[in-house]
Amino acid sequence: MRLISSVVAALCTVVVPAMSASATPSGRCAGGRLCLYAGSDYNRGTEDYWRDFVADDSDLSDDTWLDRDHGSTRHSMADETSSFSNRIGCGTTLWQHPYFTGAHSTFIANESDDYFADDSVSSVDIWCR
Repeated sequence: MRLISSVVAALCTVVVPAMSASATPSGRCAGGRLCLYAGSDYNRGTEDYWRDFVADDSDLSDDTWLDRDHGSTRHSMADETSSFSNRIGCGTTLWQHPYFTGAHSTFIANESDDYFADDSVSSVDIWCR
């Protein structure tokens, strides 16, 4: 009976994998992610607002920055990107306006910019095709 109880207990055990970290504050950006930062130099010396992406986002105005503790700041991301790291593994285009319109800058895989002079990023196009 003890053997059957052990087998039943083992079968009923739910294994939950640990969540892997994606982007993190203070400029660390995991591979396979496009990381945007509100402050220049990947937030070093400023408020630590950041967000990472793995797919297109046509309108950043409905996204909020994450803070140092991974909580939402309730602060819109539109027109607030001051640095970025493209570790997604393919090209990325940062657009001035929502829905991939206006002026834009295109970056190759693994390209980063610690001082993105034009903060006006309102949509993100990741083109892994």
